[in-house]
Amino acid sequence: MAAERWVAVMAGGMLGALARTGSLAVLSPLLPEAEGFPLALLCVNMAGSLLLGLLQGRFLHDLPEWVYVFWGTGFCGGFTTFSAFSGETLALLQAGRAGPALLNAVLSVAGCALAAGAGLLLTSPSGTLRIAVRRNKE
Repeated sequence: MAAERWVAVMAGGMLGALARTGSLAVLSPLLPEAEGFPLALLCVNMAGSLLLGLLQGRFLHDLPEWVYVFWGTGFCGGFTTFSAFSGETLALLQAGRAGPALLNAVLSVAGCALAAGAGLLLTSPSGTLRIAVRRNKE
């Protein structure tokens, strides 16, 4: 990867991570969790996925590659990694590969949840799936 691509990804990723933190800080008080459901985070994930879809639509036509690398890989990747999953699934659907798209969706969601659970079990001294939830008290 050329140096300018690395710089574009790093700069976009930094801005995306800052945007995620700021968005959650603004949205969390406005969209309180209902029965533990992280509505603010869902909104951030959906916004990042929407932006990536918009970029993919334009990138396929006339955006320079560095724009996509900055905004798609960098910003959207820093804002929400869920956007990358959504973009790959959408690309499969656009290619007429509904079966692999569905498989990607199911395995990504279930597989990643299981992998997180396995990591939790591996690091838990008691061998239980007890999650320590950290809340920002700002």
